[in-house]
Amino acid sequence: METICVRATECGGTKEHEVCMRDEAVASPVVQLVADGEDGDGVDERRDNRSGTVCEECGNNLAKYRCPACALRSCGLSCVRAHKERTGCTGKRDRTAFVPLSDYDDNLLISDYNLLEESLRITDSAKRIRDHLGSSEKKMSSQMIQLRNQAANRNIKIFFLANGMSRRETNTAFYNRRFKCIFWKVEWRFDSTEVNLVDHRVDENLKLEKVLEKHLAAYPGNALVRHKLRQFLKEPLQQLKLLMKKEPCSVSKEEYFELNMSEPLRKQLAYKSIYEYPIVNVVLPSEAHKFKIISESIPSFRVPEAPKVNSMPYEAHAGTYYQEEEIEEGEIVE
Repeated sequence: METICVRATECGGTKEHEVCMRDEAVASPVVQLVADGEDGDGVDERRDNRSGTVCEECGNNLAKYRCPACALRSCGLSCVRAHKERTGCTGKRDRTAFVPLSDYDDNLLISDYNLLEESLRITDSAKRIRDHLGSSEKKMSSQMIQLRNQAANRNIKIFFLANGMSRRETNTAFYNRRFKCIFWKVEWRFDSTEVNLVDHRVDENLKLEKVLEKHLAAYPGNALVRHKLRQFLKEPLQQLKLLMKKEPCSVSKEEYFELNMSEPLRKQLAYKSIYEYPIVNVVLPSEAHKFKIISESIPSFRVPEAPKVNSMPYEAHAGTYYQEEEIEEGEIVE
């Protein structure tokens, strides 16, 4: 079998022929003429000297690329996209996958090093963000600490969220030392509507019906809200249900306390936990069955009994006498 350059007639088999052979090996597959007998008649046979692997997606062209994730060989961009759509492959190598020691090379070493550097950078960034947004005792202002302590005196447990969260930034509740009263921010959410109304500086001694009645009353500029709440206007005010979600509570098992609108806000929040400020859900009587309403569990405090003291007079030992004397400051008794 003899390898003949197809451009031998042009180069004449001289020194230029060797350069021609190298160019042909790089530019295109080598054409081999396989001699058959003395006649020299043969058949052309093309083959890839590099890999000889056919594209596993189309099966027509030679493979040029290999997927980093699943090692599938493809010939071009169209086959790469078709492969991802067909198999759902991401095209990204699993950087945490196990690699046998025999297959471990310098490329994998560099990849693992970059992974560790990236993990360290993300950890350091998360730590700095946590220190900035943390709501530890050192980050709490004196007003927040005073509000929490005064709420605890009223048997109300209040949780403050991390700095940067919307409820933390918009909370306007505070304790007024002059009036010795907590002024709450109250958010009203009307069920089955997109109406959310907010009240600031709500006195804890006010009744909920007085605050709610203001939103349902007719006054200039309230026509659009009344139109959206027309179903609630059809019901008597006392028939509406006021529900407050139990906190903390999982999303799949939400439970609600029913509030008595005829009682002051301070009494309704007692023995409950809230995040930042109370959120009251206003529900129609016909829709109350959609909520899991639980009864309030008010702990009963029992005054501990005083320890029993022996009422019998103290009997001193025979022959021993005790005498009480008043001693002035600086006086020494022998």
